[in-house]
This record gives sequence, structure tokens and C-alpha cells, in this order.
Amino acid sequence: MTLKKLPTSAACDVVGLDRQRLNEDIASGIYQCAPEARASIGRFWDKADLCGLFVYAFLLRVYGAGGQDALKPGDRKPALSKKVAAMYACQIAAAMRSGLDDGETRIDFPLSGFNDDWSANHADQPPSFFAGQVGSEIATICFSLNGIQAGLDARMKVWSGESA
Repeated sequence: MTLKKLPTSAACDVVGLDRQRLNEDIASGIYQCAPEARASIGRFWDKADLCGLFVYAFLLRVYGAGGQDALKPGDRKPALSKKVAAMYACQIAAAMRSGLDDGETRIDFPLSGFNDDWSANHADQPPSFFAGQVGSEIATICFSLNGIQAGLDARMKVWSGESA
């Protein structure tokens, strides 16, 4: 499927986000890498934008409050804030646009307190604990760009009515 830019409503349908909640996150400055909205036509999301949005939705589903504004008694607190999820999502979008070298299909974020630094790596390389001058000797988070694209492509097929 050849991807053209999608309006926000379609992008949210594809990745499984509530459009109103996303618009609130954009307006409040939480999700800072959304495409610019144009008068009368809104925002249009390209492949890199959608990859970031896909990661944002994934992290909120798995580690966040599931999009709920208030937790019920007994519910677990989010392990990841929307702001942190958005930071990773925006860096994923930046990585997709960065012109990675052939075979660099993973980006690693050393957990150093400055988690917006990343390094591109080949899937068969061990995790990188340093990105530029920033590093951690303890932990890093890795994202598979191929996995993100495959997950997004599968959701696009379901959304568009193609067989998955």
C-alpha cells in the first residue's frame, strides 16, 4: 500500500488514538512533533509522522493510563507519562526522516536522564549505551524501526480494508 498523507481523523483511526485526546495533547504542548495545522484543512500526517504517532499510541496503551483521564480505585498508575511517550514518538519520527545508513533498523535511547538522545544501529548489534556525549552504563531502550513500520503497515491494511 502506497501511503499518502492522512488527515488527523484517519491517522487516529489507524493507530487507535482518540482524536480529541490527541488534539488536547498537541494543544497543551505534550505532543510537540505533530505536523503543522493549516487553516481550513487541518493536519496531514506522512509516514514518519504516522510511525511516531503509532509509537505514541502503543506506549500509552501498554505503559500509560490507557487514555483515561482519571484512574479508578485499584487501577495501576501509568508507568510512562504522555510527555515521555511523546518524546520517544517524536524521536522515532525524526529518525525515520534522518536518512539512516543502510541496515540501521534500530534506534537506542540510553537511559541517562537526557533520553531524547539516540543512536542508530543495525539489528544484530548489541544495544548502544551511548548517543553522542550522553550515555548510561546501566540501561537503554531500543526501538525496531522495521517492527514499527510493519505494525503500522498492518494497521493501515486493516483500516483501508485490504487483507492483512
